[in-house]
Amino acid sequence: MRKFSSIKKNNGLTVIELVIAMVVFAIIGSVMTQMVSRSGMAYNATKDSIAELSELRYAFKRMEKEIRQTDYTLGVYNIGLASPSVLTFTKIDGTFVTLTYTPASNLLELSYDIPAVTTATLLDNVNTFTASYYLSDGITTTTNTSLITFIQLDATINIGNSTQNLSTRIALRDKV
Repeated sequence: MRKFSSIKKNNGLTVIELVIAMVVFAIIGSVMTQMVSRSGMAYNATKDSIAELSELRYAFKRMEKEIRQTDYTLGVYNIGLASPSVLTFTKIDGTFVTLTYTPASNLLELSYDIPAVTTATLLDNVNTFTASYYLSDGITTTTNTSLITFIQLDATINIGNSTQNLSTRIALRDKV
């Protein structure tokens, strides 16, 4: 008879191999968890930024629409007050409109006198807002409400950790 040498058969993993595999999987799992968590935070921040930018665009479109409806009678727009933070005017339908920026509260508000005095907050996180008034050449500024042809609105708001600026120039109807 022949004697066989004893060869050790490997029927499984040792405890050390199992521990090493568990540590490697734990490290990979923690890295993946951090990646997923950061992706979720980035998604939420982006979603919030888009919502705030959408509000800013809506506010500017609303102001443009209202200002373009300024009454133009006898060659003059019916503008009452034209300052950097307040604009008052009468629309074609006779509604008296006031656009007001209040720096202390960072509010940009739009008010109407018909049917009763109602105020709507257009934006509530405005850092700066300025209304500028221009003559028909589009370059020369004016404070004379009867000579205004263009109104430029500029606003700055904070969105997350960044600052966003928006500017629009509105040509009043019937005069340009």
